[in-house]
Parts: sequence; structure tokens; C-alpha cells
Amino acid sequence: MGRTTLQTTALTIALALSAAQPLCAADYRFTKIADSDGPITLPSLFATMNNAGLVAFTGIDEEGGHAIYVSDGGPYTKVADGDGRLSMFATMPVINELGTVLFRAIISTNQRPGIFVASTHTPALAVTTLADSTAGFSSIGFFTLSLNNANVAAFQGYRFGGDQGVFTSNVTTAPYTLTTIADNTDSPFMATDSPMINNAGQVSFLSYLENGETAVYVGGTDRPRNDATLIADTTGPLAYILNPVMNDSATVAFEGRLSDNITKAVYLASPDTHPNQIDPLFTINPINGFKDLNSLAISNNGSVVFTADISNQHEGLYVATPDGEIEKIIQTGLAIDGARIESIFLSRRGSFNDSGQIVFRVGLANHRSAIYRADPIIPEPATLAPTSMISITLFTRPSRKAGHRAAAITPPTPPRANPRTQTSRPC
Repeated sequence: MGRTTLQTTALTIALALSAAQPLCAADYRFTKIADSDGPITLPSLFATMNNAGLVAFTGIDEEGGHAIYVSDGGPYTKVADGDGRLSMFATMPVINELGTVLFRAIISTNQRPGIFVASTHTPALAVTTLADSTAGFSSIGFFTLSLNNANVAAFQGYRFGGDQGVFTSNVTTAPYTLTTIADNTDSPFMATDSPMINNAGQVSFLSYLENGETAVYVGGTDRPRNDATLIADTTGPLAYILNPVMNDSATVAFEGRLSDNITKAVYLASPDTHPNQIDPLFTINPINGFKDLNSLAISNNGSVVFTADISNQHEGLYVATPDGEIEKIIQTGLAIDGARIESIFLSRRGSFNDSGQIVFRVGLANHRSAIYRADPIIPEPATLAPTSMISITLFTRPSRKAGHRAAAITPPTPPRANPRTQTSRPC
């Protein structure tokens, strides 16, 4: 296990202000994607992005209509809107490297939900239907959409008559053909939830079993219905499992609580591990400064980004490496672009890409909100001049016993040429 605590250390560093360099490998450049002071308001609690850093999010335009937008930090592009047919867009559209966008919305004529497909490359605002009541679905899971780079979508759906399951479809060309990965007919799966599809076509999902246990499985588009591999369950030391997320190597990260009903941890498992012999990546408890885990996502290198409540009544955004080393990115109570951060929201899918970029939403003071993308800065060798000394607050990692210390609120770094960008983390 790696260390899981952080400490604030004041360092005085000399550098030439005319050629400022990144402070350390963990520094980030924060690019503002959208905020509530702009031409749209942000009902989205979550935003997602692809490997190119293009972010998809829901917004309400000046006329009060819901729409899906994309941006890389420059101007917004609207890719879908209600057009009188759709309303109440779900708060988490997903986007892949092909520019395909998948989202959930309510159909105005019957007030039932559906899943819809848009693209950054098709004619403006062209939307097709993947699943709705005409395809036999009475409801669609609210935060269950997933989309891989082969344009195959996965989602949780409820059919008329009570059947429920996880479904996939290629969404390149309509009409679409649905495939059932797992459902509650002729199987031990009483209910399924939290599907995620990777670029290999494997689909992970959480299942509530008929025997009362909870389990994580991995199935696939090339396997028969209800043919899935058990990854982890609650028949061993775990009392419950929540929020499984998967990467392209079928490594699944999830939150588990031990049978003592106190100890929480984040675990990594795969089809190659034994379901009841999984070591925690890191624990969630007051000893190491965490009170509770809120959300997590995993990248293809096995790193996990997560949000957690910390013991000093704040919430933080962190990255854990595969060996358990944890780095704080930001936390509430600090300033970003001159505004105090009040809350942090992280999507469980599409928030952490292969470049190490992280997209998240913050609630700010005065009831404002904004979406930011944190871009890791790779430091380059620099010659430090003996002039223009400045004092900078950095984070280092002592032993776990030290616990978390609250970072002092620091003034935001003055913006560079791009007014949407803040260099170095605000903590």
C-alpha cells in the first residue's frame, strides 16, 4: 500500500517571473470549460470528456431550453437541443473519440425517458433515438450511459412487464440493434446497475443477486446473454460493493465496505483475480483523513481519480496511482479563478482520460458553478534565476500517520493569455 496522506509544506523557490516553469510534476493547469456567468446556465452536476480533452455537458440556453454542448476550453458548440421534442436532459452526457455524444432526455409527448445519439460531425443538432418506449423500455437508468470508441453504447433499461437489464448497441448508423448483456430473466441477477463498456467490448456491471448478495461481473458483446465473469461479491469479507468502474484492461475499481460495517476501501479487481482475495488500493477512514468516498473513475494505466469528504469538513479531489500513492488536486474552501470552491462533482465515467486530464464541476460562492478540466503539466528542466523570489505552497507526502492538514486558502494564480486557464493548482 502506498501512502495516503498529504501535508502542506511552505517552500521558497527562486525563479524568473519572465519564464515561469511548472512547480512540480503534480501541478495542473485548470482550463475553464463553462460557467454560470456565461450565456448558458449549468444544471449539469457532471461533465464527461474524451481522450482529446473535448468536454460534453448539459446547459440551459438564454431562452430556457435544455441542450448538449461540447467545448475544449474555447467557444461552446451545441450538438443537440430539445427542439420542442425533448426536455429535462439528464445531467451526464457521454462523448467518445469519434465525437459521438450519448444522452438521456424526456420525450415531451409521453413524458417517458429515452436515449439519444448526437455527433460533433453530423449536421448541426441532428439527433437519433437509441432506446425509448417504442423499443419496449418503460424507463432508462439515470446515470448508466457508457460509450466506447467503437461507437458501442451500454445502458441500464427497464422493459414494460418488469424485466430489467444491461443492453448494448452500435450507434454508428440508425436504426440500431440492441443486444442484452445481462437481465433478470432465467438468471441469478435480480437487478443490474452501473454498466460500463470498454474499448474491447467488455461490459462491467453491478448485480443484486437472488440470494441477497451484491456482486460485480464482466460480460461482453461477444458473449451470450447472462454469461459473465464474477469479479467481486459480498460472500467474503465485503459487506457491500458500490460504484464499479472499468478500464480497457477490464480492471474494475469499486468501493467496498468490510463486514465490520466501518472500514471502507477502494479495491481493484479483474477477471484474473479471485473474487474474495482482493487487497485494497487505499482505505477510507478518519485515520488517514478521509470521512467518506463520493465518486471515483479509473484510467487505462490503473490510476483512480476520486472525490472524498475529509475530516476537516471539506471535500477534496484526488488521484491514486496503482501502488496507492495519493495526490490532492483541489479541495473546497480554496479559491479557483478568485472564487471560493463550495462543492466538487466528479462523473464516474468519462472524467479521467489517458492523458491524465480530469474534468469536474465545482459549486462556487454566490450560487455560481463552473466546469473545469485539470491538465497535468509535465515539468521541463529550468534554470532558476536568483531574482524575484516568491513563496509557494506545495503538497508532499509524509507517512500515513500524519493525517491530512487543511491547506491554507491561497490566492489564484493570475491568468495567462487564455482567460479560461489558471496555471498551478489552487491549493
